[in-house]
Amino acid sequence: MVIKIVILLFLSFPVFAAQNEKLYQDFERLGNEILSSEETHPEKLAEFERKKSALETAEYQEGKVDQMSEKVEAHVKEIASLTYEKSRYAFLDYTSWQENVTLKTPSGNRTLVVTNQGWCGGAGFGKRNEKYHLAGEGCFLYGRGDIGSDNPAITYKQSNVYGRGIKIAPAAGMIVSSAGAELGLKIPILWFDQKFSSPALPGYKTRDPSAIQGFLDVYTRWPFGEWFVQSDIGKSLGKDLTIWSLGLGRKF
Repeated sequence: MVIKIVILLFLSFPVFAAQNEKLYQDFERLGNEILSSEETHPEKLAEFERKKSALETAEYQEGKVDQMSEKVEAHVKEIASLTYEKSRYAFLDYTSWQENVTLKTPSGNRTLVVTNQGWCGGAGFGKRNEKYHLAGEGCFLYGRGDIGSDNPAITYKQSNVYGRGIKIAPAAGMIVSSAGAELGLKIPILWFDQKFSSPALPGYKTRDPSAIQGFLDVYTRWPFGEWFVQSDIGKSLGKDLTIWSLGLGRKF
């Protein structure tokens, strides 16, 4: 009886070997199909894992099976890292920026600098993956500014000149840490309605600044769970004027 069992096992060994080789060939073909695709296919991945499990149980070509499995796993992770998802967030920034006011005088025009500061609350929408974040954001701006002249001949000064407006900004950033910290660029466009009175001197008159200004900023963002702290600093497009902000936000 024992001899018969041994003979049967001996005769069936080539059959099992052929079955395992066929299983391995199917496993390898499926792995190469996954590696050659730029998309994830859940049904192929599930079939790949079933064949892998069967080969591991049979202890067939273990080294090659592990190598192919590692390649597929790395490929799937890379695709996942490049897949964009929607991003939504709200924020409140404290912002300070400069703008020019033209002062007409009997001896010619003088350019004065206004330093404004205010609060800007709004929201942003975009898309992000594990490497990049593209978004557009906007906020309602309310603040005040101070203006004066460094020329002792012009005794002109105004403080707490209030205004309101909006700020919109396209943004493009890179994810620079495993925690999701960002570093990138923004192009804020400000519309701020602010009126300045003219000096009480004959021949002197102020011309209100342009209501629209554009800046180029470098921004950073540090996440703490669903919350984040953000800051940016930059310069006006075409003028020697600056802008900076610091704020708190939350992702949704």
